[in-house]
Amino acid sequence: MVRRRWFGRRRGVPSAVATPATTDLTFVDRVRAQVGELRSLVKRNGQEIPVHETLVVLRICDQLDELLTHMARSCPSVQEQISVEFMAADYVPDTIDAYLISHDPGRDASLSQQVALMWREVRSMIDAVYRDDDAALSTNQAFLERKFR
Repeated sequence: MVRRRWFGRRRGVPSAVATPATTDLTFVDRVRAQVGELRSLVKRNGQEIPVHETLVVLRICDQLDELLTHMARSCPSVQEQISVEFMAADYVPDTIDAYLISHDPGRDASLSQQVALMWREVRSMIDAVYRDDDAALSTNQAFLERKFR
């Protein structure tokens, strides 16, 4: 199984401290609005969506908000931006919409599998962010110790 690094920083790229964060705040604001629309979609259709899946989608929204907060403070790559935006604007809403128009008797199980898959993907993005932040802090500590000892 190949693990993708969604928010991995490339070696040799200057840190966000060396170059000020240039994240386009309109991107963060736009995607945050899309996350808000996703929350509204789920709440508006809460009677039709199974409770567990509703809760998981709302947790996905919370995690996307956390990623957006991180993006506002750092220099995310284009791939990172695309991944978060597509999750908020396409993947999750399209899954919910497809579920709502479906009359397949197995639609609940299908929705459950798809939502679980998206949850794992969002969690892997969050885990990668924390892992990379921890690595950057350790690297900075090693640098400072070599520099000032």
